[in-house]
Amino acid sequence: MPSPASLHLSGEPADATQHLMVRLLDDDPGWRREGVFDPGDPIVVDFAVSSREYRLESRLPECSLVVALGPDAETDVVMHILDAGRCSFEVVGAHPLDQSHEPSVSPAS
Repeated sequence: MPSPASLHLSGEPADATQHLMVRLLDDDPGWRREGVFDPGDPIVVDFAVSSREYRLESRLPECSLVVALGPDAETDVVMHILDAGRCSFEVVGAHPLDQSHEPSVSPAS
């Protein structure tokens, strides 16, 4: 049986400047988790799932990431909103599920 895992997504910039949808998908075509953000909403969502590989994607062009979530860990990902309506995802760290989360996650310099 898979262990619990979590993906914590935050945005750069922190608030949505346009309507955004983020999906977490696995190999089951009927399974997905979504986060929806309207302009001005903070881009923050937590997906509580099982440890395995997932695909994180947005409707914005060229914006997807395959990420392996480890057992009993929360993986921190930043969604960078780029010019021309594009974005990218960056894994910035991971920590045990029982460890409290920092209020904000910033990308590594």
